[in-house]
Formats: sequence, structure tokens, C-alpha cells
Amino acid sequence: MTDINDIPPEILASVFELTIYTSSISSLRPLSIVCRHWHDVVEQTPRLWGIVLLRKQSSPAALEKQITKAKAAPLSITLFPGTRSAKHTKKVYQKLTDLSINWVMANVGTEFISACRWVALYRSLEELTLCRGGPRYDEPGPFFNDVNAFTQREAKLRSFTATNLQKAWVIGFLGPSIRQFCLVRGYPDLSEQVNYYTYRLYTRIADTWDYLSRLPEVIKVHLKHLKHNDPKGFAPSVIRLSKLLTLHVEDVLQMPILLSYIAAPHLQTLCIDQRQIEPLSFSFRNPSPVAPLFACWSDPSFLPANLHTLELRDCLEITDVPYLIRWLERLPNLIRLFIGDGSNVLGKAPSRLSPDDGESNLYRALAHPMTRQDGESFWLCPSLMILHLDADQDIGELLSIARTRGGIASAMHDIPPPNRLRRVEALLCNTGREEEIELLGSLVDQAYCLCTSCGLRVLSKATNRLVSKN
Repeated sequence: MTDINDIPPEILASVFELTIYTSSISSLRPLSIVCRHWHDVVEQTPRLWGIVLLRKQSSPAALEKQITKAKAAPLSITLFPGTRSAKHTKKVYQKLTDLSINWVMANVGTEFISACRWVALYRSLEELTLCRGGPRYDEPGPFFNDVNAFTQREAKLRSFTATNLQKAWVIGFLGPSIRQFCLVRGYPDLSEQVNYYTYRLYTRIADTWDYLSRLPEVIKVHLKHLKHNDPKGFAPSVIRLSKLLTLHVEDVLQMPILLSYIAAPHLQTLCIDQRQIEPLSFSFRNPSPVAPLFACWSDPSFLPANLHTLELRDCLEITDVPYLIRWLERLPNLIRLFIGDGSNVLGKAPSRLSPDDGESNLYRALAHPMTRQDGESFWLCPSLMILHLDADQDIGELLSIARTRGGIASAMHDIPPPNRLRRVEALLCNTGREEEIELLGSLVDQAYCLCTSCGLRVLSKATNRLVSKN
């Protein structure tokens, strides 16, 4: 057994950092009295004291003492909601502003950051989460003064999350340094004296395109709660994000139009989540068909041929399904397919909408080899290993998929079999008898039931019985 004193100081310091974030800086005191070794790590690691968490109940005196102990260490500043600048905290805010050249991470509002200047931050700040701090700070004012092309090139900012910000704030931080970008429109703060139903609910889709066009090196993008207006004939140039690997689109109006002008050929993970989200969801059920997006992204210049994870939640209509299947035909490396189908679109889809539409039933397309126009047979998503279906499908359809993708397809067809299906996640208890569920568990490595009534049970092939997922 390893002695507690043999744990390297740098590992202890990293653990203590997590403790501060999950608790507070006050957690360092009990840690420092465990033993001499821990005490030395706490006292001799200034970056621990540089984790500044500003809460409504924080003691200004304790914060000033902490900032002094941080010395010239990098500062990570988090301003929790509800914390406001007051007379007794003014000195703390001023100390942090004076040390802005040491900031490496900041989760603050525009009211707080407006006391600084970007020319003092850009050489050190690596991660920024910025939210609207009130009408008075909707515009950056002098914050970006003296910024030039050199500043933009040399900026160290790698991760930027913008929540409810005006365009001038967002654009000022964007540039080739950004690797992760999250744009959140959010919902109004009901504590503010604003019109709940009209306060900045809509976002110009042209602005979102503009933001993305300024991120040539971005790797991960998350777009959330964006109520885009109709572009009404406006069409931008194609935005090519050649290094984008992960794209998460959540509750975004005009989503198909937005994505149809984005080319991300090296995309690996795509999540489109259009589930209705409270409290304003009643107004924003996305009516746009996704078929145009699937058709556009089937073009070789758009096609993410290396996509390995696809998640589609409540965004499909019946007419979208054949286009989805045709797009999946072009994704031979897809390993994980997650579909949330609250409207049971997949169950309602016929095998063919018309003689020329091709396959329109996803369950059938996954369970049987398909045939191209030249007569060649092939498997849809031959690399598929994880299938998640949150829908009211019949368990017989899952059994059909599992039989042909359970490692025995070679005995049934004359073409090379697809990868073995390792895991199926679906609503099993509500759609099948116990013997059918057991049969499904025998065909794949694991079969998870998603319903809450059974406690998220899993049928493991190794045990051939239902056990708790947790």
C-alpha cells in the first residue's frame, strides 16, 4: 500500500484544486492539518490560492487574504450568480482588476470584466465564460480599445462561452486562437424588470454565421437556445470549418438552414437536440424539415465521412427518414447512433413513401442488406456498435436488427457481415415480453432498458438476466 507521504506534490495539488471548486477555498484549512506533507503542499502552491470563487456570502477580508497568498500565480475567477459589487467588496474587485494580467480563467459577467481591458488580458486568459451583466453593460465601451490584428493573432484564449451577449461583445473575442466555442442565448432572468416574452428571444441567424466564420481553428462548437429569425433570402458564403470535430446543436430554431451553410468534412460527433425546453418551449417547436440538411451534407464537399457518433433527438419528421437513410449510407464509420423519437416518427414511417423514394423505414434498413442502383448489396452503417432508440418501437424490430448484427449475418447473406452490435438501449419493458427481452440480451453483449419503471435495468449476455444499470 502506498504511503500517504509518497503521493507526489503535483498530484496532491491537482486533487486540492478540485476540492476548492466543489467546496470552497476554506477546504484548504482542514487539508493542511492532515500532515506536514499536505500542509507544505497547501502553503507552497500559490495557484491553489489563485482559485477565487466570489459568492454572495463570501468574506471580503478572507478574499483579500487569499489574493495576497496567491502572489503572482495564475488566477481562476468565478463570479457566482447573485453576487453584486457592493461597497464592502469594492476593494476585492479592484485587487482582481489590478491583477488582470494574471487571469487564466474567468467565469464572470460583463459588469465585472468591463473594469478591465482586453489588451491586459489577451496574453494570459485561456478560458472565458461571459454572460450579460445588465443593460448598462450591453456594449463593451472602451474594453476593446487599442486592440489590433497583432492582439488577435497573439491571443491565448482557447475556450469562449458567450451567454446573452450583444454582438459587439462576442466578436471582440473571436479569432484563430479559439478551439472551443459555446453560444447560448438563454432565457430572460425573471428577477430583472424586463418583458418576459419579448426580451431578446430572437437572434439574427446572420450573426451566428458571422461568429462561426471567424473561427477557422475551432474544434468544438455548442449552440444552445438560439431562436433564429428567418434569413428571408439571405444566403452567406459556405463557412468551412475544416478542423471542427464536435458539433452540438440544442434547441435552435432554423437549425437545418443554419447548418446547410457549414462544411465540416472532418466532423466526428454530431448532436442535434430539438427537445422542447421549458419555460419558453411552447413557442418554439421547430417546424423545419431536416431533409434539406441531409441532402446538403451528402455532397462530397460537406460530407463528414469520418462521423462516428450521431445523436438526433426530436428533430425528425416522417418525410425526413428516407433522406436520413440515404445520408447514413455515406457514413461507413458510424459507431454510435442515438435517436430520440418522442413523436414515434420511425414507427409511423412506411417501408416506402413512393416507388422512387427508396427505403423509408430505418428499422428495416438496419436489419437487412440494402441494394444500390447498380445492383450491389451493402449494409447500412456497417461499423455500428451502439444503438440507442428512445422511441415506442416494437421489440420485434429490435430483434430483427440484433439477429443480423449479432455476428451471424454471414450465414444469412452473401456479403461481408457488419460489425457486431455491442449494445442496444431502448424502451424494452413496455414493448416486449420477458422472453423477448432475454432473447435480445442473448443476441448482443448488453441490452439496456431506458424506462424509469424498471430502474434502468440492463440485460447482460454474460448473465442472461436483468440487472440494475447503476
